[in-house]
Amino acid sequence: MYAIDRVPKRLLLPSLLIGAVLLMVWTICKLNPRLPKIASSEILDQVDDLVWIARGRPGLDDKVIGLNKAPLGDYYAKVGQFEQSRLLYREAIRDCQAMGSGRSPYAATLMRGMARDSMALGNDWQAERLLKDAIAIHGEHGDYVGYDEADYEETASDMCLLATLYRKQAKYNESQEMYRKALETAAALQGATAVEPTILYELASLKATQRDFDQARRYYKMAGTETSNDPNAVMAQITLAHAYILKGRFADAQDVVRNCLTESAVRDLAGQHCLVGPGLNTCAELLEKAGQSEEAARFRAYAKQVEGDWHAPEKIEIW
Repeated sequence: MYAIDRVPKRLLLPSLLIGAVLLMVWTICKLNPRLPKIASSEILDQVDDLVWIARGRPGLDDKVIGLNKAPLGDYYAKVGQFEQSRLLYREAIRDCQAMGSGRSPYAATLMRGMARDSMALGNDWQAERLLKDAIAIHGEHGDYVGYDEADYEETASDMCLLATLYRKQAKYNESQEMYRKALETAAALQGATAVEPTILYELASLKATQRDFDQARRYYKMAGTETSNDPNAVMAQITLAHAYILKGRFADAQDVVRNCLTESAVRDLAGQHCLVGPGLNTCAELLEKAGQSEEAARFRAYAKQVEGDWHAPEKIEIW
């Protein structure tokens, strides 16, 4: 979103080299779902070495520094190494602060990345502080002439993650209010935006947690579809399935899962580091406790398909 305005000539080649390797890693991730299982091997080591080329070099602006470290942090997060990711984001934020760019919109985006990792590590206090700071920074820049419309989406994303944190802490009123603010912020964008369906999915999860199933269904439909290949959106619907099972509505739970786990979704989710598989296994455990062993076996088959290798010959057919 934020283009690199200028890069010193002596750093142009290292920057291009870093970009090329990151593109290679991303391509391999898309083509080979088994990659997360070997992510700690030579590929991560190579990217590590290249990213550190630019560390501490004078003349780098905050965008170059962020582009060197944030993508590697995202890759670590994808394979579950959240502490490594958090440290990289913290370094990038401190670099921005040292150069007088600590209150820039890009620094705020880095704060959200670090907050995501802090949440995954159970450090909710740090995550909340970072997200509130990021929202405040984007608000400061909102008064500027020529304010980039895309920053509304960044602010809405900050608010959505903070609302999710409140939901995790069972602060349901604060969570609902923050989701409402996120939707209002996203509405300032012209045309469709990727963040609005995500907010609606998360709001549906909140309603499901509060056992308000009718409202949960309404928010899913407002999101435009009940199917998604995004692990977060799928997890939101699995939360609804949990709630249905606890209420004894087993058929509704199965419908929700079958709607969100389309064949293409399972193919895209297979082998990823995400919570979809464990969530489905939790569904199976709840069903077994309710005496629904046949349905439990079906949910375990869903989980095995998502957690396994789609390309394996022993593929399980569940449709």
